[in-house]
Amino acid sequence: FAHISQWSKPHPRTRDRITCSPDGHSVASATIDEMKVSWSQYDEGSFLASPKGWKYLLQVMGYCYVWDCRRARLHVLFVRGAKGGMPLPKSVTFVLGFERQELVQQWRLFLQHAEDRELFPGLIHS
Repeated sequence: FAHISQWSKPHPRTRDRITCSPDGHSVASATIDEMKVSWSQYDEGSFLASPKGWKYLLQVMGYCYVWDCRRARLHVLFVRGAKGGMPLPKSVTFVLGFERQELVQQWRLFLQHAEDRELFPGLIHS
């Protein structure tokens, strides 16, 4: 899969004391690839709004910010298949695009969350 998509596993990067390690990065297309396996059933149109989907989305946004990418592919294997369908595994790829400003804003929220919970004392300087 990585050979076809022209991406490779990058070395982890740390920014603001937060280390990120996506599954794949394509320099040629400036794209992050992240792979997940979920026991939940795929429900078309609502997965990314679910708590698990939202968590995956935020993780990918953090990777995009650190690698300065505006595009991501989130590959999810739903072990129990699609809702209302056969209980056979289903693979879905979500192709995501972000504006630089929304990535910056989300990164600031990550930092504020870490500061509020004192995960990294002194992380944000006034």
